[in-house]
Amino acid sequence: MRVLILLVAVLQSVSLQAGDITLISKNFDKDKNDAGQTNFYFKGEKLLIENKFMSDDNSLIFDSVKKEFIFIDHQKKEYYQVTESELKNFVAQIRQMLQMTKAFLNNMPPEQQELIKKSLGKYLDAGSQPETTFSKASSGVKVMSWSTDKYNAIQNETKVGEMYLASHKDMGVSREDFKSFEVMSEVFSQTIMEFVGVLPMGPSVQGMAANLDDNPAFREGIPVKSLSFVDGKLSGENQVMEILKREIAADKFSTPNGYQRKKLEMPQIGK
Repeated sequence: MRVLILLVAVLQSVSLQAGDITLISKNFDKDKNDAGQTNFYFKGEKLLIENKFMSDDNSLIFDSVKKEFIFIDHQKKEYYQVTESELKNFVAQIRQMLQMTKAFLNNMPPEQQELIKKSLGKYLDAGSQPETTFSKASSGVKVMSWSTDKYNAIQNETKVGEMYLASHKDMGVSREDFKSFEVMSEVFSQTIMEFVGVLPMGPSVQGMAANLDDNPAFREGIPVKSLSFVDGKLSGENQVMEILKREIAADKFSTPNGYQRKKLEMPQIGK
């Protein structure tokens, strides 16, 4: 009986930790210098991305059941907490504002045009980014001890990235462990894809969130190495250093104490 009780306790412990996955990765700049760290934490329906790249220091928490996002800026010590429906409403307002602004912009005096363009900035550029497509380039490429499939990311017939995916099986995990990332991808692609750049996320997470509906990361395998290019030259690199399969504390997915909650606000034209 004691053996049976012990066996049940062990099985419960294994079940508790199943699906708790942590990816620890390092970021490097274009000169291969250490530029920070990006860590992924997967726990059931929860996902946390901690991102540090040069001056970029932010986190993204996603609840795939509630479809709720928490965008955290650690430098400003503030955060935004919004649901999918709230994001949809926010983006709908932005679209309406941009349609009206663009309709009247060309009829305004040059100095007023410049003032509006300056105040709206990234909002006017939203939706103008070219589509990113991903294609498998080769297989069996070694990254550390892992055998990977290499994917190229292309914009306007120009390579803007490379991604190396190790299979779930070889990494000792399952695709289901990363379901929260797939749900987040669907929300982004169906709701706010062209406006990812206007959300309160650092540039590294924004780049990660772009074109997630076509991105094979976590669906086809684990991205153990990623390279980004600008004008054909290396601009940054991310390398997974280890994958940990251990229980993650639930409070890891909470906002830090003392941070101020902010609301998504429409830009003020002319300010």
